Amino acid sequence: MLAALVEELRGLPAPPAEAWLRQLAEWREEFPLRYGRENGLIKPQRLMETLQALTGGREDVIWTTGVGQHQMWAMQYLHCDRPRTFQVPDYASLAQAYGAAGLTVDDPDELESALAEALSLGRTAVVDVRVDPREECFPMIPAGAAALDLVEYEEKEQVSA
Repeated sequence: MLAALVEELRGLPAPPAEAWLRQLAEWREEFPLRYGRENGLIKPQRLMETLQALTGGREDVIWTTGVGQHQMWAMQYLHCDRPRTFQVPDYASLAQAYGAAGLTVDDPDELESALAEALSLGRTAVVDVRVDPREECFPMIPAGAAALDLVEYEEKEQVSA
């Protein structure tokens, strides 16, 4: 069903970008980003606003984040209007750029050998292990629930092809 929807959408003409950009501007005006500024600590939102103010219009800036809340703050406050100016880093390459060893593992069969290699090097090593992003952490207590409501892992039925 999803594949059929994708095919149908591919046949439609792309809407003009100007209309979408106007809509975004209207939403930003109607729903401005807000946050508390009390308590004397630097808020991540303030950091992003300040970075944007200091770098707006520059052509030599590339933003880099990991994933999580800081990536969401960056996307809300930083204006990335040029291609390839916002990147999630390749940690193995970043480690190599700083003179450390950098390895990336995305095959379960290579996990143990990559970790063993990193541990045997005798120097700083970063191992970027690409884990299943859909994996959940068990046991867990759902938000707002009591410890008695603990959720444990349930074996899912395997579907064979």
